[in-house]
Amino acid sequence: MPKILIWDIETSPIVAAVWGLFNQNINFESILDDWYIICAAWKWHGEDEVETSSVLDCKTRFKKDHKDDYHVVRKLHQVLKQADVLIAHN
Repeated sequence: MPKILIWDIETSPIVAAVWGLFNQNINFESILDDWYIICAAWKWHGEDEVETSSVLDCKTRFKKDHKDDYHVVRKLHQVLKQADVLIAHN
């Protein structure tokens, strides 16, 4: 049987300086603050336990830079590479 992982992430918004609200094409120079991964959640198909990782899990990194998502990305990478099939939501 394949190992099926069901997963999702939450990201921060991109903050940009724009002149309008409708039908905007925003160039890279207008980005004031880029997005980062806030948290991730996943479970293996057929199992009940849902696991999570958050920028808050690594207090030392969070205190230095609340946008440092290294811990979340590293943990999620460890989980994703174990899967044969990935199911994500939006």
